[in-house]
Amino acid sequence: MFSATYPESVKEAISLVVKEAQQINIRKELLQLDHIKQYSFRCDKGKKPEFIKNVFGVCAMTQTIIFVNSKKFAETLFEILRKASLQVVIIFGKMDNQERDEMIEKFRTGKIAVIITTNMLARGIDVPEVQIVINFDVPLMGAEQDGVQGDAENYLHRIGRTGRFGTKGLALTIYDRDIDETYLNQILDHYNMKDKCKPLSGPEQLIDLLEEIRNV
Repeated sequence: MFSATYPESVKEAISLVVKEAQQINIRKELLQLDHIKQYSFRCDKGKKPEFIKNVFGVCAMTQTIIFVNSKKFAETLFEILRKASLQVVIIFGKMDNQERDEMIEKFRTGKIAVIITTNMLARGIDVPEVQIVINFDVPLMGAEQDGVQGDAENYLHRIGRTGRFGTKGLALTIYDRDIDETYLNQILDHYNMKDKCKPLSGPEQLIDLLEEIRNV
């Protein structure tokens, strides 16, 4: 059994099934994601969809996964991008399994360029051609009444959808508020990766970054 993360809830569940097993654990401070270039970009919330459109206005559409924090906004973003004639689909948990599998297969084969989804696709999808992962929202965990914080586990799984099988990848996180920057810094500090996530100057910079990835 292998996983990039190993939370206590999973440990407890596995212990009910597997009584004796060898374990190899890598300390989080030794985690290396050098094959994934990480960037962040501050953008007003209402202008985020326009930023996404600008990204695909300056870059040739490549296999991309866009993660949002709620199904409701995934649908909103899907409609905005579809009306802009962008080749996108939306995938969420309550879809018919057959329909979801068909969309993922079209994504694997390049018939679909961009998937908009929630954390449900943060695990278990391996498409080597994915070059960009965009966190439209900083992944969060917790409830308002109990305190919200950056979700380090889902961040790692999300950006891990690119850079598969020895390839290079690009991960971009968009945020709009000071508190969202704080949540992102919580995540980066968790993995000692703050110095590895650089600010993006704008969509045009992605042209050069994608060129670097493709030429490695």
